[in-house]
Amino acid sequence: MASAGAWRDFTELLRNRDLVQICLADGVATACFSVFSTFIPVLVVSGLKLSAADAGWLLSSQGTAYIAALFLSGLVLARTGKKGLYLASCAMIIVALFSWGATQNVSLLWTSAIILGVGLGMIGAVNVIQLSKVEGERGKIAAFNGLFMSTLGVLSAMLAGWVGELSSLQVVFWLMIPPFVLLSLYVLAERENPLVRST
Repeated sequence: MASAGAWRDFTELLRNRDLVQICLADGVATACFSVFSTFIPVLVVSGLKLSAADAGWLLSSQGTAYIAALFLSGLVLARTGKKGLYLASCAMIIVALFSWGATQNVSLLWTSAIILGVGLGMIGAVNVIQLSKVEGERGKIAAFNGLFMSTLGVLSAMLAGWVGELSSLQVVFWLMIPPFVLLSLYVLAERENPLVRST
């Protein structure tokens, strides 16, 4: 009976179009973070022949930028609105991912890691705001969102590992560019969608 009830709750949440779209956007950001944190140490140490300390600095720089962006997103949001913040975030993430796949310059990689952290932090902040406006039980909504985030995070890392085996480690970062391009196009195409709706 408990499993039947859980499945019923899941299908009801799945029918909530607004919730699914917000969770997908949050899941894409989580997938990007997962790919970055999983493959940076491998790329830096094995591919670029740098030290583990260098990999640690890159990861910590990205993480610090992410945290800072979460706190500062409110200032940017007041000027650009949710739509502008989404588009700016996606643009930053795309540029950073492209750089990670195209260069071996350590300074540029470090700069790109910071840009990626800022972009993911800003998009994460908007996702949290919009998710809080979805009607329903908070616990169920949080669990539903967590399912999307964990699933996409694991699948993206697995797919990136497969692509890395077939081509190169740097190409795996380009793998995450199309989802953010599609997210940008969606935000541009629909004037009123759950990602940028004000109420």
